[in-house]
Amino acid sequence: MLKWKIRGNAINFMISLLYRMTRDHPSLLLTLAYLLVSAIGVIYSYFFYREFGINIVKFVDLSEFLLASIQEPISIATFFGISFSL
Repeated sequence: MLKWKIRGNAINFMISLLYRMTRDHPSLLLTLAYLLVSAIGVIYSYFFYREFGINIVKFVDLSEFLLASIQEPISIATFFGISFSL
């Protein structure tokens, strides 16, 4: 039973730490959200082009990684779907 109490306290500590970080640094939250949406777009593009036998990792540069969220609008929908399901 003690094990659950320690784990519960750790979860409460992490939630309070996350709340303080977002309250003190709101731009950090926006930056992390943008990077997550871009990562979702890159992963989507990778699996899409893999179906055609194209390895896009060899051919893309940094700007295409950063703009993946704009190029693949489904990544934004996926991000909001994940965010609201939590």
